[in-house]
Amino acid sequence: MEDINLRGKITVITGPPDSGKSNLVKYLLTLPAYRRHLVYDPMFGFDAKTHNVIRPPNNQHKYRRYEKGNEELNHAADKFVLSPDKSQRPSYFVVDEAGRLLPNQKDEGPAIGEINDFNAHYGIGLWVVGQRLAQINSDLENKAVHHFVCGYMGKNDKQTLRKYHEDAPEALDNIKSQDPFGFIYIGANGQLRQFKSVPEVGSKGQL
Repeated sequence: MEDINLRGKITVITGPPDSGKSNLVKYLLTLPAYRRHLVYDPMFGFDAKTHNVIRPPNNQHKYRRYEKGNEELNHAADKFVLSPDKSQRPSYFVVDEAGRLLPNQKDEGPAIGEINDFNAHYGIGLWVVGQRLAQINSDLENKAVHHFVCGYMGKNDKQTLRKYHEDAPEALDNIKSQDPFGFIYIGANGQLRQFKSVPEVGSKGQL
């Protein structure tokens, strides 16, 4: 998997709970190519000892409904990604729970508009992590060059996958039949690859 170059592009990583999605993200971020990263971690799912993370104010319960989640993400993106000079910016900005924070067909705010162009304007790789493709903001989904898919949740997920690659649903079914934490990668120019589970990385961070 080290030969897949995610630099400066939008990557979408989807899968239901317990499908191996979070561990895949954590594993990728331990690879040397992706060490210079920043994770927006609203659910406190990443170990701050292992990854570079920023989080919402910790006086709120981590499983609260994020009425102000988009506002907090805008603030974090502006302060920690856009404001620092070029030498201090991360090479990769990861947004966990993107289906909640960057929902489809919603106003994302000024900094999030910039996030959508991180790859074009700043050369920053944006990783959007969510449970389903249909929940990811369409502007980001349509611009994504890379997709990692760890499983289905809805009846239309297979149909959605086919727009990226005709054989994607069958490939995902095949790898999942061999390994419950397996996943597929869909890249540019119709590339489709199947992967078995990656090594487990760390533990979840705690409040």
